[in-house]
Amino acid sequence: MPYQINTVAAVQRQTGLKIGIVGASGVGKTPLALTTPNQDRTLIIDVDRGLKSLGNASIPVVTVNDPNQLTEILEDLTAGLGASYDWIIIDDTSAVADLWLQDARVLLPGDKWGQFEHVARKTIETIVGFRNLPQHVVFIAKASQNKNGQWVPHFPGLRVEKEWPYLLDSIGYMRAVIDDNGTPRRFIQFTPDGEYNAKDRNGRLAYEECNLTSIAEKIFPSEQQQTQGG
Repeated sequence: MPYQINTVAAVQRQTGLKIGIVGASGVGKTPLALTTPNQDRTLIIDVDRGLKSLGNASIPVVTVNDPNQLTEILEDLTAGLGASYDWIIIDDTSAVADLWLQDARVLLPGDKWGQFEHVARKTIETIVGFRNLPQHVVFIAKASQNKNGQWVPHFPGLRVEKEWPYLLDSIGYMRAVIDDNGTPRRFIQFTPDGEYNAKDRNGRLAYEECNLTSIAEKIFPSEQQQTQGG
């Protein structure tokens, strides 16, 4: 099979942004869909039924009731539907795992170990499948604290939680805090510390505003900025 030599920058632009956003309930994860450059070219895969925070937005959405629908959606996006979208937002990945858990309980009644293996395998397959699309893909997830007190994405069992950091390029924790002046602030933390298991493989994200357009611009700066920068 013929191979092609390309530049790192070109490959990154072809593969898009692959980012996980983790946060507590009500912190504002779902409204991130309102911050993409073009809402008409943004597709929300709604698994968590939390779209009321988007008001009357005209963003395309597909509601998932069965985990096998995720496979159908992925196949359609790969086959050509994806050309209609620049951004795909899975809201949320924790609910995806819960759907696979329901599926496991039907397929493997009474087999707790087998159920968790099924959930882990199918959830990871789902994440990897959507991650491999050329579009920007955002994986929203609920947050929970592990036994060490760290904030981590919420998934049944431990395997998906442990694999999660290796599957995506950037993982940010959306936080709401009160600053020294008593003003509420929201931001996404991509810098790891002892409390938040965040990461940014690109090395360009730290504490960012809750805006996907801004985040994408930092990862993929415009041609004009690239020229000015060097």
